[in-house]
Amino acid sequence: MTLKSIIQLLVAIALLAAAGVLVAKNLAKSSGTNSDGPPKEIHFQCATESCQAVFTVPFKDVRAYAENSEGSYPCPECGKHFTHEVYKCSNCDAALEPVGHGGFPEVCPSCGEAIRPPGA
Repeated sequence: MTLKSIIQLLVAIALLAAAGVLVAKNLAKSSGTNSDGPPKEIHFQCATESCQAVFTVPFKDVRAYAENSEGSYPCPECGKHFTHEVYKCSNCDAALEPVGHGGFPEVCPSCGEAIRPPGA
């Protein structure tokens, strides 16, 4: 192998490594997670028409509940297991429904401001 071939191979390996790092960072941003691990808390909204309560639960409690039961997390207001995860607007604190595959909207429908991704 010539010196030129070795240099080309090293450059190609470095470029592939850099591309891998960029892809990993972009995937972490688009999934709504931060690079520090799981979120510290999760926001839920009760889907019962008469309740609609929005509440926050520490991640460790949600994980413990999921390991020991089936179904959605119970609403602390009405006690029903008819809740779903929501995001909170980083500007006005409004509850936002996930879009796509668990992503969050780019603009808040309540205040019209751009939303900062969780962990940003």
